[in-house]
Amino acid sequence: MENKKELLKYMIFAGVMGIVVGGIDTVFGKGLILIGEIRNKYFWYLIPFLPIAGIRRTAVVLLFTIPMAASSAIIPEIISAEVSPGITIMSSPTEQTAVIASSLFNVSAPTLAA
Repeated sequence: MENKKELLKYMIFAGVMGIVVGGIDTVFGKGLILIGEIRNKYFWYLIPFLPIAGIRRTAVVLLFTIPMAASSAIIPEIISAEVSPGITIMSSPTEQTAVIASSLFNVSAPTLAA
């Protein structure tokens, strides 16, 4: 009897979630259709703004990618003496992580204890 009550509870929860997610999906889809219709209707009025939108998009991408690249860059002064063949070094400002590439290929099957 307990399993049937729990199953019913999960079925009701799944139904409510389906209705909520379906409603959100419908509103989002209708919004995309409306935006597409506006874009098609006013196509020639929007053309002059394409370069501005491209420059803005590039600025946003650079704003988010440059700090990531700077934080994960290898600092030559710190690691130059520690690098040897077969070792890949990844660094960030807070920690140094060394991964020995050759050990990735030396995988053996686990042994069974008797």
